[in-house]
Parts: sequence; C-alpha cells; structure tokens
Amino acid sequence: RFMVDMPTYLKLHPQPEDSDDEEDLDLIFHQSEDPQITRTQTDPPASGWLLLPPSVMGFDMHDHQWKSLLLANISRVSWKESLFEDVLLPEETKNILRAIVPRSIKMHGSSFDTSSQDGSVDRSSILVFRGAPGTGKASAVEGLAESAQKSIYRLTMAEVGSTALELERAFRFVVSLTQSWDCIILLEDADALFEARRSKNVAQNAMITTFQRLLHQFEGTIILTSVRIDAFDNGFLSHFDHIVQFAPMDVKTREDFW
Repeated sequence: RFMVDMPTYLKLHPQPEDSDDEEDLDLIFHQSEDPQITRTQTDPPASGWLLLPPSVMGFDMHDHQWKSLLLANISRVSWKESLFEDVLLPEETKNILRAIVPRSIKMHGSSFDTSSQDGSVDRSSILVFRGAPGTGKASAVEGLAESAQKSIYRLTMAEVGSTALELERAFRFVVSLTQSWDCIILLEDADALFEARRSKNVAQNAMITTFQRLLHQFEGTIILTSVRIDAFDNGFLSHFDHIVQFAPMDVKTREDFW
C-alpha cells in the first residue's frame, strides 16, 4: 500500500532551482488555472489527468521508502471493512475501539472526526494492546484500521533509536506524516518506553520521560503493543484512552482464529 502525496515529497526532497523536473512539477501542482484540478478531494476531470506525468512518487507504507509509481497502475484502496468482525475480542470491546478510532474525512488537508455529537474534535486516540506473542494483537490492529478506513504506519523500537533525542526526532517526523495522511501509528513492543522508571537507568528514564511528553502533545491515533503484563509507569495511565488485554489462545480459540 502506498501514499501518493507529491507536496510532501517535494517538501522532503526539494528540487534544484534549475531542474527541468522542478518546472514540470510546479506547472502541474501549483500553476494550474483550473482550481478543480488542484483543490478537489475527488478524482480530477479528464483534462486533469492529461497534465500528470507517467509516474508519480509514492510512499511505501511497508518499508517507509519513496518509490516511483506508474500512474496507470495506481488505484484507490479497497478497504476490508469486515475484517474487524473476525477479530477475537468481545463485541463490547470492539464497539469501544470503533468509538475511539472512528472514520474521519479529509478536507483541505485537515482531519475531522465524523462521530462527534457536539461538534468538538478529539485530537488524540491512544490505545494499548497488551498480551503475549501470538494472541491476536496484530490482527486486531489491522482489522480496526480497515474498519476505520485508515492506513497503518508501523514504527519499530529500532526506528525510534536508543536515546531521548533520537526518539523525539523520529517520533515527530512520523507524526508529521501521519497527521497529513490520517494514518494510525502502530508502535510495536513499546514496553521499554512506558515501563516503570528505574533509579539507576538514567538514559532509559530520559526516554520514558520524553515519550510521556510526546504523548501529551500528540494529535492523531496511535496504538502501542506490549508483551508484558506488569505495571506501567503511573505517569502514562492518564494518557491511555483504552487498554485491551489479549489472553493466550487455547486450542479451540486458535482453531476459530485460523
């Protein structure tokens, strides 16, 4: 799955001023006389397609690389909305998760929550999926994302680095992308970032403190997975919207799951 977003690509990869590609891209994305081509959130008219190059840059949501994509091979995402129905969680839990991570619509670059009853916008949804490996956490994340019609940006502990500074830089960069694209951030096996602080581990404590501050400032949707069942650092509990415990599967449950 790819995210096609040329304005973001150009911001991250500025072209030389004397580049022919820069002139072509500027003509396509900034100087069109037809506002329907540059401002619409729907498919452009037939004349708009004629202005596009044969390929565009798209962000691969799997390996986090920008790649050249043939325009003829691009199609809209076909969401598997029924996938969440097969997740082995109580129906009450599913309803809670649907309410916390509702569908949203994109309007001129902003995300608007469509489930709000009073017009207010809840700017963050922070979930924790906790359980041993093989208990269905990954399938629940995928099903919830498909149900909400949101792509997943998978972030690993290796990508966030080993220091507080590396963590903050990596997290802020990912958030800048996912806010533009209305994605769900999935931070897997994030136990080290919200476990109870230890007096002798200064570097780890700094990362925990930094992550707590980042979550406090966070706007968007993030799911943290954890394989441990011991206590979180108390400072995080107020930030979590919901914690889902995934129990080990017995033989019957595994048969139903597969």
